[in-house]
Amino acid sequence: MNIQNLTEQEVALLIEKMGGVDGVRLFLAGDNVNKNYREEDGVIYFPVIALGLTADDWRERTRADISEYADPIFEMKQFSHPEGTVIELAIIKHTFDSKDMEYEEDLPVYEKAKRLGLKKIRPEDACLIMEKFTEKDLIEMGFDWLLSVHGKAWSEDNGNDTFLSISYAKGEYWLDGDGNPSGLVFNEGLNGGFIYCKRVIKTKAVK
Repeated sequence: MNIQNLTEQEVALLIEKMGGVDGVRLFLAGDNVNKNYREEDGVIYFPVIALGLTADDWRERTRADISEYADPIFEMKQFSHPEGTVIELAIIKHTFDSKDMEYEEDLPVYEKAKRLGLKKIRPEDACLIMEKFTEKDLIEMGFDWLLSVHGKAWSEDNGNDTFLSISYAKGEYWLDGDGNPSGLVFNEGLNGGFIYCKRVIKTKAVK
């Protein structure tokens, strides 16, 4: 393989995927401790690659049970990315407590995302996370539940905007449609993760 065939962005992404420069050095030394993600200041970062699937394709492919409340999300025009697009995702950790109900739209997670310059994702990214990681992986990262922070999808059933969430337990997975995160009632002590996009790298689709 000729490394010159890779772009500078692809090489940088490869290094990040291996855990940064230290991860590459450990790998070359024969100590493969690559976790396929990195964590900085309570945020998990990792790349995913779009497979060129539509929302209907994902309905057939995903191992998760899809709630009827998620239907409006799967009908969104911008559900998926073009095939071959590399997306670096950022999941902000947040353990819910009784104070969260006082924040309403000023939940600390949103301020942190703004400070880090994170952007909204497309719903497909939640499906790609389930392709990349197992339930065990997500629990080891410290997540009990994940919420996608994407464009709004209106749900008449919920009576409000709906966002795609990932739940899992004992090998079973669910994709659900949750209302505006600022208005949800969470169980105290729940270790949540809010999925954002750090950057998008567009590459040529694989032929």
